[in-house]
Order: sequence, then structure tokens, then C-alpha cells
Amino acid sequence: KVASVSVFNDQGRLVKKLASNETLNAEGYWLWDGLTENNTKATTGIYILYIEIYELNGTVKKYKKTAVLASKLN
Repeated sequence: KVASVSVFNDQGRLVKKLASNETLNAEGYWLWDGLTENNTKATTGIYILYIEIYELNGTVKKYKKTAVLASKLN
């Protein structure tokens, strides 16, 4: 199996690509450090994780999950 994982903001704009056609292992995870493609800090808020998993038989599974990027209040 191969996967692509992207992070989009609440307006649907691409913020970060976490994986692009990456081979999947039996276990593992992707970690988003809150940085954008330009290595700047993303704003706090709601984000959408878009995951595509490509099976060996040619089928594609697509998932959308929400996540919140939070920061400490002063």
C-alpha cells in the first residue's frame, strides 16, 4: 500500500504535504509540527487531513479527518 497525506486549512488551501506516495508499513504515523510548506508557523485553528491510500489492486481509499492546531495562551 502507498499513501499521500495533506493538511488543508479551513478555507481549503493546502498548508502542508506530510506524505507523497509513501510506502506504508504495518505500523506508524505521520506527525505534523504545525509548520507550513514555507516552514512558517501555521495559525491556530481547524485543519483538514486528507488521506489517500492506494491499494495494490488499484483501488483508492480516501479519508478526510479534522484536527485542531492549538497554542498556549499567555
